[in-house]
Amino acid sequence: MNTHRFPSWVSMFAAMVVSAAALLAAQASPGGATIQERLGYTPNARLLIIHADDLGMAHSVNRATFEALEHGWITSSSILVPCPWLPEVARWAKAHPDADLGIHLAVNSEWTGFRWAPLSGRGAVPSLVDAQGYMAHCARRSTSHARRGSTRRTSIHTWRRCFTPCRSSTCTAR
Repeated sequence: MNTHRFPSWVSMFAAMVVSAAALLAAQASPGGATIQERLGYTPNARLLIIHADDLGMAHSVNRATFEALEHGWITSSSILVPCPWLPEVARWAKAHPDADLGIHLAVNSEWTGFRWAPLSGRGAVPSLVDAQGYMAHCARRSTSHARRGSTRRTSIHTWRRCFTPCRSSTCTAR
């Protein structure tokens, strides 16, 4: 008897992939063409979109993601803005303006040995941080303990970090 259970995030990820695929397959533009047709495929073609998450987390993650984007092995990536390698991502994005990059809004920091704090500052969103001042490990803890406005506040700071022009002449991050 197999007693192995997948972690809950695996089940959630699988459900999101299946849901997204079904949505993409069913969605048509105002002109009637499906997404598949707009991408040059038949209306019922099954497509796999591979997305790289957590860009900016580490130099190795950045290099692998940049290479995969440049070679077409993946089609998009999302930037984890509170992480330390954001300046490298910003420089690459500036040199590759057609890259499909999104912003990953973070309310938790799930890695055990590598953590990040909210961009809004620990004092601005105390319900989102743990005893060490980092975002909580678990998204469930973050959402169940978050005070009203905390996730909004940290999301606003994330957007500002990404879209506020850098004023310094030595700025390489944006």
